[in-house]
Amino acid sequence: MSKTNKILLVIYIVALAFFIGLAVYINFINKDSEIITNSRLATVSVAFIIGIMRILNRSSGRKSLAFYKQFYAENIKDSFSDNRKNLKKLLKATRFYNEDKYEKSLALLDELLPECETSAERYSVNLFKALSYEDMGQDQKAIEVYELMMKSGIADSVAFSNCLSLYNKTGEHEKAYEAARRAINSNPKNYNAYNNLAYLFFADGNYEEAVQNAKKCLELKSNMLGSITLLYIIYKLENNDAEAEIYEKMAVANGRSRKELRETLEYYIED
Repeated sequence: MSKTNKILLVIYIVALAFFIGLAVYINFINKDSEIITNSRLATVSVAFIIGIMRILNRSSGRKSLAFYKQFYAENIKDSFSDNRKNLKKLLKATRFYNEDKYEKSLALLDELLPECETSAERYSVNLFKALSYEDMGQDQKAIEVYELMMKSGIADSVAFSNCLSLYNKTGEHEKAYEAARRAINSNPKNYNAYNNLAYLFFADGNYEEAVQNAKKCLELKSNMLGSITLLYIIYKLENNDAEAEIYEKMAVANGRSRKELRETLEYYIED
């Protein structure tokens, strides 16, 4: 517990003891006291407790549901706009996903599936199911969800791009290239699609196409570490030290250490 939380907890305990003591005084010691009525005492006590709990919750670093509604606005769209209960459940699922509590996220999403009435609702629920499975390391289950989205016509560039990356991991390169084509056709500005496609070409040994797509990604998002790292690796493997140094500096400037870059390079050299 942080120092701030400890101080707040002490304040909370002291104040709660005060309210309890005041209630005892009114009810058992001085019943005619006009300090405060029982009803007003209860109201003040409840308000105080709620206020302290809100402060503790905010200071713990946990984001509010409103934060996730805004953060994932493009993915949630107008899902459950007429059903506050289900919208709250969806936002809780996204929060659990961000907190790496994937089982809890999936449980809520499975509850929501039968409640989905619009394409946006089916899209958002299934997208977070696939993301949860992927982050759990259950790639095949994630692929199954994405393929269901494709089959039902609710997949977008994000879904195609994510599935492309999974196909690449599982060695299904033909499907990966088709997913890449559909991802870019759906949204030519999807930098993740170009990044994932670059890695796909790299896995197939086509360095020229890998470089082109990695650079296309960086045109759209200049600090995309995945593409910066890939370009560093390719130029190192091709013994083009001048170009490799450019992307090494870019990687370091965006938070990746030289040690991490060397370790990544060694992995591909040994492979």
